[in-house]
Amino acid sequence: MPSGQTAILLSTFNGEKFLDECLRGLNEQDWPGITLLVRDDGSRDRTMEILKVSQGSLRFPCQILASSADAGTG
Repeated sequence: MPSGQTAILLSTFNGEKFLDECLRGLNEQDWPGITLLVRDDGSRDRTMEILKVSQGSLRFPCQILASSADAGTG
């Protein structure tokens, strides 16, 4: 089993359709030292609600960084 810290970076934008499945899959990982960093790009659907509700049930720390508006790719 690997040791150390592992950061998983997840970018979201209106991702409610797949977010539950994604978080469930991540939560099933047994890699030690996982931290989830989620950056939401101004979602207008239930993405932030799902993230906030799921945050407490994850087996590892989760930090959510939210933008108030879609920043796009450039």
